[in-house]
Amino acid sequence: QRDAGANSVRRNAAARRRSCNCGMMVALTMCARMAPGAAFVTTLTSECSNQDFCTVTNGATSIEVGSALGNLAGLRTLNIASCPTLVTIGDLGSLTMMTNLSITTNHDLTSISGFGSLTNVHTVFVSANDNLLSLPSMSAFSSLKKLTIQNNPMMQALPQLSTRPETLIIGGMTTLTTLPSFSGLTRLITLCAAACRRAAPRL
Repeated sequence: QRDAGANSVRRNAAARRRSCNCGMMVALTMCARMAPGAAFVTTLTSECSNQDFCTVTNGATSIEVGSALGNLAGLRTLNIASCPTLVTIGDLGSLTMMTNLSITTNHDLTSISGFGSLTNVHTVFVSANDNLLSLPSMSAFSSLKKLTIQNNPMMQALPQLSTRPETLIIGGMTTLTTLPSFSGLTRLITLCAAACRRAAPRL
């Protein structure tokens, strides 16, 4: 009986070791799949398919529009927010029906490839992207009414602007060296430019 009991203890111990080893293998496999720094591209045609209001918040390093543009025919509002590893955003110029664009709190974001001719966009809000250096031209935003660019601490220059905005808010970017001329903003009603220590507006 003592021998039988000892054999049972040994079998149980071996089973526990196999279980631990399997758990370690699973953990290592998961770590390999989620390795830090690995590139992960997500497409709006999958994330925002058949939506009119879409918020993208995930672990992608890059966001592209994608090829199935029919899936985005109804997209009116795009919010790219709090993506912890996002570095680049591709050209958004094919989102021709979009009316509202918000890009906020993406701390690793450094660049946006382009905006193209987003002629239906009414509102643009770009804020709290800690490493964003610049923005593409917005000169073709012929329906733009309100533009807010604020609290992007690494930004050194503002993009070429549309002449259409009625409200322009710029602030919290102490690294800006120049501000664009506002003389062509013939519809401008409200202008707020604050905490841009190195830059002075050219009226």
